[in-house]
Amino acid sequence: MSPRSSLRSPLPSRMARLQSSGGASSPDSDRQDRMSKAKELFELCDKEGKGFITKRDMQ
Repeated sequence: MSPRSSLRSPLPSRMARLQSSGGASSPDSDRQDRMSKAKELFELCDKEGKGFITKRDMQ
């Protein structure tokens, strides 16, 4: 098992939300989901809190 495969998001997956909401998903909720995941990724990469991500942050 690689280190990446053991990482889990603290946010519920889209599939879990779809199952709990009866399977319906609106474009707004999809957009909110993508924004939430993008913010989470940004915060994970911006360890120093600079407000931007450098190539060094991604290594």
